[in-house]
Amino acid sequence: MTTLTEERREKLLDIVKKLLALSSNNPNEHEAVLAAAKAQEILLNYNLSMTDVEVQDEGCVQLNLDLNSCKIPTWQAVLIVSVSKAFFCKAIRVGNGVYTIIGSIADTQVVKYTFDYLNQTIMRLSEIYVTNQIRHVHKKSLRYSYSIGIVRTLQNKLDLIEQERRQETSQGKTYNALVVIKDGLVNKYVKEHYPSLISRTLKTNYFDSSAYNQGKIDGANVAIHNGGLNQGSIKLLT
Repeated sequence: MTTLTEERREKLLDIVKKLLALSSNNPNEHEAVLAAAKAQEILLNYNLSMTDVEVQDEGCVQLNLDLNSCKIPTWQAVLIVSVSKAFFCKAIRVGNGVYTIIGSIADTQVVKYTFDYLNQTIMRLSEIYVTNQIRHVHKKSLRYSYSIGIVRTLQNKLDLIEQERRQETSQGKTYNALVVIKDGLVNKYVKEHYPSLISRTLKTNYFDSSAYNQGKIDGANVAIHNGGLNQGSIKLLT
């Protein structure tokens, strides 16, 4: 079967939605049946499903994360971007201490929950690490380096989650088909609402190698888990 381009897929799903609308709001029973049958034919011929239609119909939303800080530490910025990417969303900085997350309603909620959980966990662990240090090193440098180390390890976990979700199958249908739709919707939304957006690479330098390396080690013990917001969307990874 020929692989559908993003544009072709969107057009087919639009046709299916129009046919379904025609079938459900048509006083002519014969035309209603024909419209429903044609919609089903398109879904079958192009390996699409009603889930594809629902995902496209849901569209994108924006959810703001306000960290109440004039300047966000690099490790927090990296964490926001990494979590958003893992769950098929886009994180954009829109002000001092504020990021907006773009994606489906369910996905943006998962991003918010996951980021809040990991952010609090990192701050708690970094405080414990700094408190237990007897070295004469500036605490701010230790805390930052340790946090960057944890985030580095969590990045690898989040990348693995994203890769696994892109390879999953759902009811015998490749999950990647849904991912293509989500990616397309997010990219389209960003282009329409943030046409001048410029992507920048975040530099994650650290000041203390010992703190950084310990952070990487401790990050392996931080679990990314399902908080019940979207069952099955976050896998336990320890």
